[in-house]
Amino acid sequence: MRRFSGRLVIAAAFVAGLVASGGSAAIAATVSSSVGDLGVHSGFHYYNRAEALNTSDAGYTTTWVSGTKNAATGWIGSEGRLFTSSGALCRTSGMKYADGPAVSLTIPAVKGSCAAGYFYSYGKSATWNGNGYGYYYTFRTPNIYMS
Repeated sequence: MRRFSGRLVIAAAFVAGLVASGGSAAIAATVSSSVGDLGVHSGFHYYNRAEALNTSDAGYTTTWVSGTKNAATGWIGSEGRLFTSSGALCRTSGMKYADGPAVSLTIPAVKGSCAAGYFYSYGKSATWNGNGYGYYYTFRTPNIYMS
């Protein structure tokens, strides 16, 4: 008598579930962009990154400074932006600035009423340079399905 491994049985059950559900499976996932190095401004080294999560149906932008020293109030800005896979802007948070001393600032753009489909996050960051703000885009994330 031949024995089947537990993994084979689980894989077969997963495939059967896919067939029964019409070929789609809801899998919680997060996709992230590469980290962007924004350089040194007013004594702080700034970085940014975009993320998209299908568990919250949102795209996030995080801007941060290296180390543990807080940047002054308003020196860090982030704008969450979520796009459809075809490049249409679905939602933006608008630029938000840290309302107190901060090491990082993460801002979401929630999908809201945009139709289900594939999306990516492509955010924007602001850094204080002593005379005004410099604005920098994140790298974009891979596409992720949001219902």
